Amino acid sequence: MARRLERCPLEYWFFYHLSCGGADPGADKNTRLLHRLKNLTFARNYPAVIKNSTVRKFFYHANIPEEPATATGNGFIPEEEYLEMRYGKMVSGVKKFARIFQSEYFFCKRDILNGDAWEDHGKILFYELYYRKEPPISFFAGLEEKLKSELNNLIALEIPQLLNSVPFHDRIIMNHPLEVEHLGKILRAAPAAAWREAEKTIYFFPSGMPSDETAVVCCLYAVYILRQRPDRVEFAAPQDGRIIRRRMTDIDISNSVSKINRDIDRMLETVKFFRKKPENCEKECIFKEFCVFF
Repeated sequence: MARRLERCPLEYWFFYHLSCGGADPGADKNTRLLHRLKNLTFARNYPAVIKNSTVRKFFYHANIPEEPATATGNGFIPEEEYLEMRYGKMVSGVKKFARIFQSEYFFCKRDILNGDAWEDHGKILFYELYYRKEPPISFFAGLEEKLKSELNNLIALEIPQLLNSVPFHDRIIMNHPLEVEHLGKILRAAPAAAWREAEKTIYFFPSGMPSDETAVVCCLYAVYILRQRPDRVEFAAPQDGRIIRRRMTDIDISNSVSKINRDIDRMLETVKFFRKKPENCEKECIFKEFCVFF
C-alpha cells in the first residue's frame, strides 16, 4: 500500500478506493472498469501470487482441485519417482504441494483462454495480454518455464515439510489479506501463513522478506488481534537458498509506524492528486486506460 502511494497517489486511489464495489455487475461503468484494471497482473509478479496462494491452500488444507495435467500438456509436477528418491516418506505432502501449485496456474490459464477472466473482474488477467495483446500461446509458454523453476526452488527449500511440521492447533486462521485498523484507516498485509511456535507468532512469506511497512502491519495485527507482544513476532522467508527469520526491533517498528502515519496524512490530501500528472507516473501503469494523464 505504501509503495503504491509513493509511486503514484492516483494509482493508490484508483486501487483502494474508486474501484470499490466494482465486482458488482450493477456498479457504474467507471467503477467496473477500475475493478477490472485493479486485478491486472504483470507476468513478472505472478510467481509471487501463485506461491502465496499455494502455500496458503496447502497450509490450511484446502481441497486439491481435480488433476489438471492434461490441460497443460504433461504439466510440470515433478515425477513421483524423483520425489520418492529425494524426499522418501514426505512424498505425499510434496506431491500435494506441487499439485496445488499447478492447479492454481491451470485454472488461471483456463479462465483466460476460455474468456471467463475477461468477464469476471475478480479473476487474474495479465497486463501483457490486456494492453500489449501478446499471443496467449507464446505468453503462457514463457510463463510456464519460469513457474517450473519457482516450483523446483520451493521444493528444494523443503517448504512443504516446513509447513507440514506445524501442528494443526498452532496454525493461526486469518483473513487474506489480514486487516487492522490504525488511526481510522484499514491497513492490510498478506502473509501466506502464520503459526504459533514457543510463545512466538511466525508469519511466513514465500517470496522473500516483507517490507518494513508490511511487517509492522503484521506486528500491529499480532498486538491488536492476537494479543501478542511485538518482540515475539518473527518473519520467515526464503533467502539465498535457505529459510531465514528476522524480528523487527523497537526502532524498526517506531520508524515504520511513523512512516505509515505520514502516508495516512498524504492519503487525506486528495484534491491535489487530480490536478497534475504525478512525478513518478509509469508508462506501464495498470490504470492507463482510465487515467486522464495517458
